[in-house]
Amino acid sequence: MEHSDNRLIAECLAGDNRSFDLLIRKYMTMVYALAYRLTGSAVDAEDITQEVFVKAWKHLKSFDQKRNFKAWLLGITHHAAIDFFRKRKDFRFSDLAAGTDESGDTTNPENDIPDTELLPDRLAEQALARNLLESVLPDLDPRDREILLLRYTEELTFEDIGKVLKSPLNTVKSRHRRALIRLRGLLHQKGIA
Repeated sequence: MEHSDNRLIAECLAGDNRSFDLLIRKYMTMVYALAYRLTGSAVDAEDITQEVFVKAWKHLKSFDQKRNFKAWLLGITHHAAIDFFRKRKDFRFSDLAAGTDESGDTTNPENDIPDTELLPDRLAEQALARNLLESVLPDLDPRDREILLLRYTEELTFEDIGKVLKSPLNTVKSRHRRALIRLRGLLHQKGIA
């Protein structure tokens, strides 16, 4: 029988450590996959994953159960990745900073892009797109990689991505649109699109 996240959290807060183990098992693959895609390193992804669950354990009491636990956990993963990149000397922290692009522009007409769901007849197309995305992920800028992974791999809404990245909805949509444009250019360069 599968337990809901809120029930597992309540049981954990009541002292049942097995409940937190179930949460770890449920979300470990997701956290590790995002960390790996952001860092490109299995070792670093393992370290980040461990750090994420330690932080989640320490701050579980402060989790607002009205929120989405998956989004909260991905937010912790996001911040752990930022901390990882801060420690690297060859990476600019501003690449993952929310709210502005390289030129500092936060206002853009692309901010009004509607959030639409894929129709059932496009599911095969979506699978192909995921495969193409996976093939070029290492070549993408970390900011672009992050926003596309959260949207298409983790299937978060723009609102949930905004909560993870602590960015306004319009900023998330703008970053998403710019990442798609850059992805399209990269695919064109490789002769895929």
